[in-house]
Amino acid sequence: MKVSTRIKSDLKKYLLHRLSEADDVEVTSAHKLSTTEVEKILHSVGVDRTVKPELSVDPKLLAGVVVRRGSRVIDMSLAGMVNGLKHKIDL
Repeated sequence: MKVSTRIKSDLKKYLLHRLSEADDVEVTSAHKLSTTEVEKILHSVGVDRTVKPELSVDPKLLAGVVVRRGSRVIDMSLAGMVNGLKHKIDL
């Protein structure tokens, strides 16, 4: 079966986008983090030291952090834990 040039091109663009997306890391915390804290967090979730994360502060988290890498989200915030408990209780 022969694959059209357009399909090959679209697939290549998609795969390159997915690969670059994996390097996009966002760290949202309840308060401003020190460089050491950011490095420890990134190391704990397996992010390479060469990746420069986008940092932001959201007091609604109450405590902890949320790390986003591509389409993956690791929620280690107090607000996330409370929401998780709320959903378990509602079941």
